[in-house]
Amino acid sequence: MKKPKFLTKEQKVLRNASRTIHYYIDESGSPEFYGKKKKLLVGAEGYSPILIIGLVSVINRNYIFRKIEKFTEDLLANNELKNIYSLHQPGWYLHAKDDHPEVLDRFFNFLASLDFRGYFIIGRKSLRTFHRTHKAKESNFYFDLIQNLLRYRITGFKEFKIYLSRRSGNSIEAFKDAIESSIENYNKSTNKDDITPTYTCTIVPSKSTPESSIVDYMLWALQRYILKEEETYYNLLIDKYELIYDIYGKTRGENSRFYNYKNRFDLKKAGKFV
Repeated sequence: MKKPKFLTKEQKVLRNASRTIHYYIDESGSPEFYGKKKKLLVGAEGYSPILIIGLVSVINRNYIFRKIEKFTEDLLANNELKNIYSLHQPGWYLHAKDDHPEVLDRFFNFLASLDFRGYFIIGRKSLRTFHRTHKAKESNFYFDLIQNLLRYRITGFKEFKIYLSRRSGNSIEAFKDAIESSIENYNKSTNKDDITPTYTCTIVPSKSTPESSIVDYMLWALQRYILKEEETYYNLLIDKYELIYDIYGKTRGENSRFYNYKNRFDLKKAGKFV
């Protein structure tokens, strides 16, 4: 079993000294169950059977920002890549779904060298759960996953800056409600004093937030593994997946829906998603 890479002394000092943690949140898949005129989409061509919400935790934001900016500049200046059409279009930015295989391979290998942690929650799309738990509202489904993902990620000892990638239908009010719900549910679950963390939350465009490319790529790799059983990139970053929570997965023993470095997520344990 692979153990996580230990931090250097310098990295530990940096992590302990910093009181600000930056969280970047994005999604893969879709919360939609119905299309226009309430047409059921389940089983239709192109229907996404899961929604994954991912969060990447970064301590030294400026360092990560500069590293990704330098990586991007080097890509654009590389003569070996000058014939990649998509790479040289106006407005291009790192986005796994659209990037050329050569760019994918280079950025995944680059990410393996950086210091960050990833946390992910997988929402299997069940009509029964959608109607009973989420009152048949896609926004309820979406932000319920976010608040469950954040529940143990926010404590009273740090300042948090939380960034949600902009998508159609995202609401800053619903985002704040999800954060507050995660804090409230955490306080209810512990006998310790209630936490009152300091945080700010912002909805940001991925294009102008290079750090968001980290969670975007990790989401793409995880979804590709789940839906296509393609594990190359998932395995490359496997030590970066600090937690994967299959919230609606079948329970096979205590905490079996929670996966970490002691219990790595794989399809043999989780079962089929489609």
